Amino acid sequence: MMLCVNWTFLNQTELSEDEKVFYEQIYEWNWKPINTTKGNNIPDGGYKTTFEQRTPSCDTIYRNCMVGGDRILCDDLFVKELSPVGACCRLILSKLNTDRPSKSVTFEPISYPIRSYIVGDLGLYPPRNRQPTFTFTIPIQVHLDMKMTQSTASLRLLTRRQRGCIFSDEEETLDCCILRCQKRKILGICGCLPWFLASSEEPECSIQQYSCLIQHADRLQHPKCNCRLPCRHIAYDCIRFITKKNFKLRSSCEYVISHWPTVQYQRKTLFGWLDLLVSFGGVAGLFLGYSLLTSVEFIYYFTLRSYCGAVLNTPNQRHNIVRLRTVKPKAQMNLNGKQKYYNYIQ
Repeated sequence: MMLCVNWTFLNQTELSEDEKVFYEQIYEWNWKPINTTKGNNIPDGGYKTTFEQRTPSCDTIYRNCMVGGDRILCDDLFVKELSPVGACCRLILSKLNTDRPSKSVTFEPISYPIRSYIVGDLGLYPPRNRQPTFTFTIPIQVHLDMKMTQSTASLRLLTRRQRGCIFSDEEETLDCCILRCQKRKILGICGCLPWFLASSEEPECSIQQYSCLIQHADRLQHPKCNCRLPCRHIAYDCIRFITKKNFKLRSSCEYVISHWPTVQYQRKTLFGWLDLLVSFGGVAGLFLGYSLLTSVEFIYYFTLRSYCGAVLNTPNQRHNIVRLRTVKPKAQMNLNGKQKYYNYIQ
């Protein structure tokens, strides 16, 4: 889970009013024209570094944090990150005690709104254009329903296009695939990246180059990418909302997962290639009398048998070679009681 904030939460000290307006447009930029008279040069380190330096700690944005009813420091519960959707505090999953029947995370923001995103493992970020899972505008308790989808190993016999998903050891996750595809498209057209996609190895766009991004916004904001869901994934749905006026911590927001998990789905192959082969074999055996032994006989007669008859016997016939051997007939008894043997040629 990631809790993200807008520009007003960032440190704006030592900035003039014009600079505040300018940086707010860059921070909140969503493929729209930028109306500003501020200089066109990138600040030292780039816009991304500037926003990282001005992002406050999670303990400054949130207070009274609790996990399953146990109080915890907000800095121990969240880690500060700058993602494509802005400055966020990511929940540390190891802090959730899986022994508890109910999972809940409580926090009290210093202000609103707070955008929340449900993401996967550490290091994954939602794309810029993704809508938040839920936006906190007042203290409220949100109940989540978790649905888990698993896939059997038999799906590996199918192609990725046939099964419509990928395993974790085959390719990167959906969000990483979308971000990588979007980066490749933007670099190919404009030669630079907006601040929320740039890194130390990739160039960041100046304010002048943002015009190229705006001009091709339709193609760059929603690029056509061949990205698929993972074969094992977890989906969360907001199923119930309860206002906090009846709770002790009336100014706090809370995420609750009542069960862990609620629904499990399994994706498996009902009719695969092996089943198809068995079906063809059954039909052939029933109507044609054809079996696996028939295949072995075909292979024998058209390979080994033909080779022995055509290759091994050809030199004997060509040179008129006759093989001779000496055999001993049955012994005959004479009057003297001694056995005699006679050599015969067969």
